[in-house]
Amino acid sequence: ALFYAHFYAVINTAVAGMTAAPAPPDTGAFARMLDAFVTLVDGVVAGGAGLFPTPGLPPGTCELVKMYLLPAARGKGLGKELLQRVFQLAKDLGYGRMYLETMPELKTAIGMYEKMGFGYLDAPKGCSGHGGCDIWMEKAL
Repeated sequence: ALFYAHFYAVINTAVAGMTAAPAPPDTGAFARMLDAFVTLVDGVVAGGAGLFPTPGLPPGTCELVKMYLLPAARGKGLGKELLQRVFQLAKDLGYGRMYLETMPELKTAIGMYEKMGFGYLDAPKGCSGHGGCDIWMEKAL
């Protein structure tokens, strides 16, 4: 099962081990700007993915953020479903491109990104603050 929530609520859900997201608190622009989907496996939060309008990205480009699945949730098509939902949300919000940053040790995730249409970039874009990521990818939506 997937459900959509403001990212602030997603963090609280995962940390507290809850099975449903609480209503997002009134935390200002951050809660309204960062949107995510969460997947449940056997009633437990097992992963998520979101998008964020990272400062410094070209107009019409958002960043894929917080893409993660617990090991028990991998290999079931949930990552692909999460990405498809995030892609559609980005399109619905008017974005035409999606950017991501990752690390070489995340080989399985990189393979999925490639299959989902992401191509490699030579340098980072925007001001994500992800100092440990040295793989940059982007796709048209």
